[in-house]
Parts: sequence; structure tokens; C-alpha cells
Amino acid sequence: MADHLLAARGEDPPLKPVGKYWVLRFIKAQLELQTKWNRRFHSQRALYEDPTTIRAWYQRVEDVRQIYGILDEDTYNFDETGFTIGIAGTSKVVTSIETVGRVISIEPGNRD
Repeated sequence: MADHLLAARGEDPPLKPVGKYWVLRFIKAQLELQTKWNRRFHSQRALYEDPTTIRAWYQRVEDVRQIYGILDEDTYNFDETGFTIGIAGTSKVVTSIETVGRVISIEPGNRD
């Protein structure tokens, strides 16, 4: 895309194509930019990331444990969400220098 934009300027003689590392050099030259690793986040999960809802869920779990006398040693964790088809686990993104922590990318994804 950068080469296309350069060619569209119609400079005579035409500008040389950008190099392999031009993006890295550009980011280093812009003091307000940085690169960070992102974390993928499913859109349905993002909709329900509300502290009140989460607290209510864990209170419900505790109530059920009390009603049925479920002990800590009888509680197990499992995750059957699978993985998103065609999407890598993490990738590097360009973000503001003010960003703290990992960048979150909300992905609809296919979790067959």
C-alpha cells in the first residue's frame, strides 16, 4: 500500500519502493507510537465483562456450593472453548505510547 501511495504522487523520477523494514523505522521515528503484543478477546465475552454481572455469577456459584455441600477439593476447572480457526494466538500491533499493558483485540471468531 505504501508503494502504491508513493506511485500515486506522480513524482518524476519515480520514488524507489519502500524497504522491508520501513514500518519499523517509521514507528521508531514517531515518538508517540510503540508496538505491543495483543490479546484476542471473544466479542461475546467482552459484552459480559461487567463487574456486577461477574460478582453475581460467583455469588450464585457459592450459593449452590453451600446448598449442596460441595467442598473445595470437589471443585474442578475446565475450558472447552477450543481455538479460533484461522486466527493466530497473538500478534504485534501499533499503539499509542500511553497504552499500558497488552492491547485487547475483540474478535467474533469461529470456535468450532
